[in-house]
Amino acid sequence: MSRTTELASKLIFETLKVLKENDGEMASSLLMETLSRRVNLDDWARGTLEKTGNIRWQSILHFYSIDLIKAGYLLKKKGVWYLTPEGEKAIDKGERDLFETARSLYRLWKEKNQKQEDIHSANKDIREEQIEEASQDISSLLEDAEAKAKKSFSDFILNEFDAYSFQELCAALFRGMGYYTPFIAPRGKDGGKDIVAYKDPIGSETPHIKIQVKYRQGTKATSQELRQLKGILTPNDIGVFISVDGFASDALKEFKSNQHPHIELIDLKRFAELWQEFYDKMEDEDKALMPITPVYFVNKK
Repeated sequence: MSRTTELASKLIFETLKVLKENDGEMASSLLMETLSRRVNLDDWARGTLEKTGNIRWQSILHFYSIDLIKAGYLLKKKGVWYLTPEGEKAIDKGERDLFETARSLYRLWKEKNQKQEDIHSANKDIREEQIEEASQDISSLLEDAEAKAKKSFSDFILNEFDAYSFQELCAALFRGMGYYTPFIAPRGKDGGKDIVAYKDPIGSETPHIKIQVKYRQGTKATSQELRQLKGILTPNDIGVFISVDGFASDALKEFKSNQHPHIELIDLKRFAELWQEFYDKMEDEDKALMPITPVYFVNKK
């Protein structure tokens, strides 16, 4: 194996392992940080490509991740990498066999779809120029932009807010969705709800939305906390649980097994997606709490 393909085989194998250890999904930026600690990377790997200035090992991984996608082992969506059931099984092949199998399945996909010769050659010995050229492809640029955007959301929320200012941000999101927020809990005990949202100014229309917010870094919301929210819901209520650090496995299990009363779970990733979706409908004062700017690419195919 060439130097490049040897590094690629280590990277894609470790990528699937890391995704499996993290419930099958991970933001691209966090995945890269984890791999930089898990894989033994020498100065050459940590160096930059001459033309683009991109980090070599990351460019190699992005390039060969196409094999994983076409093999059915990996999915990418909006800056998040997802491990498929087939990808989890493929880990058992070991580093070298996984690499060769993914390459073979890519070649089969290419033949089946009768694609014209593309940048991502199926040959074993890939030139660095090919990797540099592929890194400038629109799909690669878009993936990189989405990953950076996702990280900018999480960094801003985790560094610029506290528990109470984050409640205000959550209330702003629901106002952008078209709801009124007559109640935002002050400091102290909140009675199990941090925000109440109505469809009309006085709450004459149902359902009412009762929102619990947990702004804790390093601590996931538990099933017990989910049950506490359920306990204050009436038949005319909808519950929403927003947790910056996500939800523990027991909470997710309870959420899936019992949907009565109706409760929606929102983690940091989902919050960022909703903020982008409803941002244009917000008042300027609410937009100013976390201003964002859209970026557009010409997706010429």
